Amino acid sequence: KVPWELSRLQHFTDLGKAFWITEDEVYLKEFITTIKHWENENKVGYGPNWTCSMEVAIRAINIIWGLYFFSAKNLLTDKFIQKTIRLIYYHALHIEQNLETIEDGANTNHLLSNYLGLFYIGLLFPEFDRSQNWRQIACKGLEKEIALEINNDGADYECSTSYHRLVFEIFLSAYILGKKNNFKFSENYK
Repeated sequence: KVPWELSRLQHFTDLGKAFWITEDEVYLKEFITTIKHWENENKVGYGPNWTCSMEVAIRAINIIWGLYFFSAKNLLTDKFIQKTIRLIYYHALHIEQNLETIEDGANTNHLLSNYLGLFYIGLLFPEFDRSQNWRQIACKGLEKEIALEINNDGADYECSTSYHRLVFEIFLSAYILGKKNNFKFSENYK
């Protein structure tokens, strides 16, 4: 669990916000160093940080947020951006090939995270050859799972306050990102 938590790279949004507020390039340097180090130490498809697609999806989303925060001032090199976008592509391929479905249909927040990762990548990187497919997988999955995993009272069926919060954030994040990019979910989803 410890390597997974660290490799989620959730601190990228904090680094990005600090950079926006202070314009101190120390945050930019940390972002670049962390991405390079992580990629060098975690070859695609090998090791503990590639065993759970939920972790891969969360990490991909945080890398995307990092690119968003740090690309605003045009301080990232083309080479770094290309390598990072390639890494995001490999994240999506991994997620697509390793969706965390449960045979009896009792899927969890893991699968929702998988779908959210594919949705972010498919929507925000339309130039990828599989983007349309990733969006379709994600949208179909999110639409299906919101009907299956949310009880009539609005609570997540896993009956955990923490999971309810996570599941809500996943569904809401997809909805907001879609809305900001002229993508609409169904009325039932809304």
